[in-house]
Amino acid sequence: MLVPEHQVSGQQYLISGGLDGVVKIWNLIDGKYVASCAVHSTPVVSFIEPVEQKDTRIKGCIVSIAEDNSVALISVDSMSCLFIFPGHSHPLTTIQWRTVEDYLVLGYSDDTAFVWQMQTAHLDRVLHGKNTRDIMEDSRWPINRITIPKSSSSKNQSRQIIQVKSIVSNDSNLQTRNNFAQVFSVNVRRLAHSVHTRISNHQERESVTQPILKASMSSSSTTTFDAVVPDALSFRLDKDDPLDSQDDKTKHNQDMLEKKVELIATLVSVITSWNINEAFEVLCSRSVKLTKKFSSNISYGLKGANGNLSILAPVKHEREIWTISSSLTAIRLLSISLLAKVVISMAGQENKYSDLITSYAMSLPLVIGKHYCFPSLSLLSKYWQDPSARLLFASAITGSPKDKVDSLINYWETFLPTSPSDNSSSQMIVRASVILGIMGCDQPQKLSSRVCKSTASSLTLLLSDTEIDNSEEGGTLSAGSVTRILSSMELLSQGFKTWETHIDAAEVLRTLFMYAADSRPTMAHISRAAKVAIFQISIANMPLVISTLTFDTIQAKSLDVRLRCLKIIGIFIKKEPILLYSYVQSVIETVVKTLDPNVPHMREAMVQSTTSILHDLVKTYPSVDFSSSAQKLAVGTLEGASVIYDIRTTTRSIVLEGHTGPVVALAFSPDAKLIATCSLLDQSVPV
Repeated sequence: MLVPEHQVSGQQYLISGGLDGVVKIWNLIDGKYVASCAVHSTPVVSFIEPVEQKDTRIKGCIVSIAEDNSVALISVDSMSCLFIFPGHSHPLTTIQWRTVEDYLVLGYSDDTAFVWQMQTAHLDRVLHGKNTRDIMEDSRWPINRITIPKSSSSKNQSRQIIQVKSIVSNDSNLQTRNNFAQVFSVNVRRLAHSVHTRISNHQERESVTQPILKASMSSSSTTTFDAVVPDALSFRLDKDDPLDSQDDKTKHNQDMLEKKVELIATLVSVITSWNINEAFEVLCSRSVKLTKKFSSNISYGLKGANGNLSILAPVKHEREIWTISSSLTAIRLLSISLLAKVVISMAGQENKYSDLITSYAMSLPLVIGKHYCFPSLSLLSKYWQDPSARLLFASAITGSPKDKVDSLINYWETFLPTSPSDNSSSQMIVRASVILGIMGCDQPQKLSSRVCKSTASSLTLLLSDTEIDNSEEGGTLSAGSVTRILSSMELLSQGFKTWETHIDAAEVLRTLFMYAADSRPTMAHISRAAKVAIFQISIANMPLVISTLTFDTIQAKSLDVRLRCLKIIGIFIKKEPILLYSYVQSVIETVVKTLDPNVPHMREAMVQSTTSILHDLVKTYPSVDFSSSAQKLAVGTLEGASVIYDIRTTTRSIVLEGHTGPVVALAFSPDAKLIATCSLLDQSVPV
């Protein structure tokens, strides 16, 4: 942007350049749009005012320079473009104004100069090397020198917690710079993770009590997946972060932690609106010293794609910020929630975090009023695997009026695929599936049966990604494909009770079995997520999972499918034995049948996997025992019976009854002629 100093008409204008290559002119007094010139095919990168202000053709003009180094001379007074000069492969460094001779000379960093006739706009000649330098060093002519910005490594910059940059303006001859703003770019995620991790480690070291039992997944209704968009507090510390430099000295580490906590306190003070929710604000103030006074000298901004910044113009009242943009509201709330989680954990009240941040987000529209911009659900859906974003998403849906929610659902429903032949990799299809999928998981009552069915169908399409089918052995999947698969896995499993009636649940499970059993290194991420999804579905409908596993283990035409099912059973035994406990007898019945001597090719192919499964069953469950000498396998049932199988013939050799309650333990005698069974319900141990 540029505010020209020399304007013939005496008006004050603001000149802006866009990514579309269009130069726009605005009235600086009333802020109204005046005119535009589409002069470039690439983004505009800078403006300068000609140092030549005597020639009537040049006076009151500005020069715009684009990313491709093309140059345009625009008259602000006449609101028109006078000249457009094509780009060059090297950056523009100088503009020499030989207006008396009717020439304009453009010099570039490769010592090339283009001499243009101003009257005819024709290229007169091109100079190189020494000739260029001789021409440009002629002090008789006014010259603009363009500073080439030094490129810096974006890779290293992205690893910093905080960066400081200046917004500067150049005077007419580009010899001095006016610094009118300092921009502090803060990686909120990395900062929050860094402090939260160190505080958690410190609290763990001070804790004396250690957990005795590891909780099973069945005790929780929430699952955390390995995500392409990671959890906000699961980022890895980076060695290139100067605030994370490793030092063995405790004092140094403590100083670094204090600096980061101080930075968090400053950020919370700046970006949080106060007097919104008392409980939230009191708890935040308990751990760190917060300044609750609004400063009009500080503006909030967003960093977008390619490092582009969008900075809010100063406002009279701090609460006006919440009425400007839904994207700004979403990012600001997400930043507040991430930082507040650290502050609340420092107060030892992390268990209250979810309620507090939800209450704060729900209070905002009540305090701000009817002009409040609810957070952008589309933007929050990009980070939906982050618990903080998920909380804000749910609170936005809950707080929005019913007509707005219905309008939102109708809008995103139009992007869902209407048939399997539709391009399921479309970004809008993925976004629509995720947004409606989250609503189906968290607030299924908001969706009609029709929308539920369309969303469920879309998620199943995303799960069966065609890129995997077309990829070669060992080939790397694209990030987009991984994102689609992981998203559909988590949403289908978390909201399985919502989607089950609208999908072929058994086929979805078979797809998950395929992913979970895939041992290719490139599929490791997806394989882990598939196992978690299977466990989550098992919590909702274990009979369906077991029936699908046992049926395919016996009936599948492909040996690979049967071996895959055995592998999944083995995963259950090792990872979630409690989920499998009630179905041990049916699992053993199925596994034993795979050793049928009447089908020798199947027995030979599966004997190794089956033996491993039986070994794990005996090792894990007291109600299962095996006699190697007699080749007999015994299992106690929940009905009080004990079933003994002959492994040689894969048949039931005997069924023992005598208990009124479940058989919780049994064991063969050394010679396998006797078996002892135990039931806690009837408190007996018959032999």
